[in-house]
Amino acid sequence: MKQLLRGGTMVMLVLPSLAVSTPVVAAAQAKADAAEKARAEAAARAEAEKARAETSARAEAEKARAEAATKAEQPQKEPKSEPKRRDDAEKPREDAKAKHEQQPAEKADAKRDETASAEKSKPQPAEPQPAEPQPAEPTPKSEPPTPAPVPPPAPQQWAVSNATMPKLISAFGRAGAPDPGPAPGQTMLVSFDTPNAFGVRDISSGTVITAAGSIGGVRAAPAGNTSVYRSLGGDSQSTFDFSGWTKGAPLASLSFEWGSIDSYNFVDFLNKKGDTVWTIAGSDLPQFNGDQAAPMTNQRLLVRFQREADIAAVRMRSNGAAFEFDSLAAAAETGAVPEPASWVMLIVGFGFIGHGLRRRRTHAVSA
Repeated sequence: MKQLLRGGTMVMLVLPSLAVSTPVVAAAQAKADAAEKARAEAAARAEAEKARAETSARAEAEKARAEAATKAEQPQKEPKSEPKRRDDAEKPREDAKAKHEQQPAEKADAKRDETASAEKSKPQPAEPQPAEPQPAEPTPKSEPPTPAPVPPPAPQQWAVSNATMPKLISAFGRAGAPDPGPAPGQTMLVSFDTPNAFGVRDISSGTVITAAGSIGGVRAAPAGNTSVYRSLGGDSQSTFDFSGWTKGAPLASLSFEWGSIDSYNFVDFLNKKGDTVWTIAGSDLPQFNGDQAAPMTNQRLLVRFQREADIAAVRMRSNGAAFEFDSLAAAAETGAVPEPASWVMLIVGFGFIGHGLRRRRTHAVSA
């Protein structure tokens, strides 16, 4: 019993102790929880302060770098910035932390400033000065190239109808204004500016004027012609005999400048007997209205003859005022058949040669 009682007492003693110890444990636990909570809050607050300090330090560093860069580019007086207010308890810790955070930035800024200073201290290459413009040497004045002569356009040409002797005589008109000139192979025989060629006879009658220029109602110079020409009035004529020039050979061709062609102008071609072989009238040409400037009424007439035609002379005549012409040119047939008188002279010449040879032979035999 005693033990039991003792044991019960113990139990009784133990039970109260357990009952008493339970509130103590609870209080201690609560105190420990409160302390833990306080530590957690302090840690959270410390973390928040740390984060804020870091953010502030980074902002200050960035601002310092920006100010240093601005100062390096354009030095100027920086306005003083008011320091942020901090609690007295937090200021030493934040300043230390900010100083710790700013040291790398300050080192970087210092290093950058040193680099910038070193770059500035280096001798800069001199800027190239623009060269003074030198006076240009005068270019030797070259003569403009002489343009190649442009050949004149080929004059218009047309055939003149010849029903009388088409196989022996052919005529062609070539537009004038000015005169295209004699045909190839022809020789200028009558120009009226100089004496006629040797052997050419000029036989004229009626109103015959040989002069330059024009007189209204009387005569008009061929278009483009400023030289001396011939003008025939009404019922007038001029005959040009070329027998002396050709030395008996017939003409091969003849050409002349015909000005302000009229229907009452005529050209006769004569043989050695003086007979008219063929006649060309002004009305046989494409235009014959007497125009004093048009190429079609101021042309060069070219006539070609066969040997059988035996042409020796040409006659210009007019039934009204006026017939203007100039620059007669001709060509003679080559290899002509000798005249009878020439045959006689040839025979006599051979006779003298034979007589001389015979006398030489006789003297040789006597010796």
